[in-house]
Amino acid sequence: MIAYSEVKENLKHLLMEFGPPRRSYVSRYPFLRLSNDGSWEITGKNKIDTKRDWSDNILLVNDTHGGFTEEVYSLLSKDRRLIREFANIILEQNFPETMHEDILNEVGLDLDLAGKPSRNPQFRERILMAYEYKCASAALM
Repeated sequence: MIAYSEVKENLKHLLMEFGPPRRSYVSRYPFLRLSNDGSWEITGKNKIDTKRDWSDNILLVNDTHGGFTEEVYSLLSKDRRLIREFANIILEQNFPETMHEDILNEVGLDLDLAGKPSRNPQFRERILMAYEYKCASAALM
C-alpha cells in the first residue's frame, strides 16, 4: 500500500501529461476510483466510501493508503508475466498506442518487462527499398 500523500503530486503530473485536457487535474479521483474494479483497495484511519467525492485534506488527515488487493499483489509478485499483461490491458483500454511507451517510461516500468514487440530486422531495409532509397517527405514537395 502507498500513502495518498506520497503519490498525490505524481498522479497529478501523469494526469496532466497523459490525460485529456482539463481546466484542473484532481489526483484523488483515479486514486479512489481504482478500487471500483476490485483489483485496488483503499485503507485509512476511517473507512472511505470510494464512490463519494472526498477532499484532498480528508484523504491526507485520514492517512489514506491505496494498493492492489492482497490477492492481486500476490499473483503479480509470483508471475512477472502478469505485470506485462496487466499493464498492456490498462494501456490498451485507456490510451492510444502512441502513448504507451511514454507512459511506461514515465512510471518506470521496464519496456522489456512490458512486452515490447520485437522489431523485424529487415524493416528498415524494406522501407528504404519501398521508397527507392529516397526521402519520402522530399517527394511530397
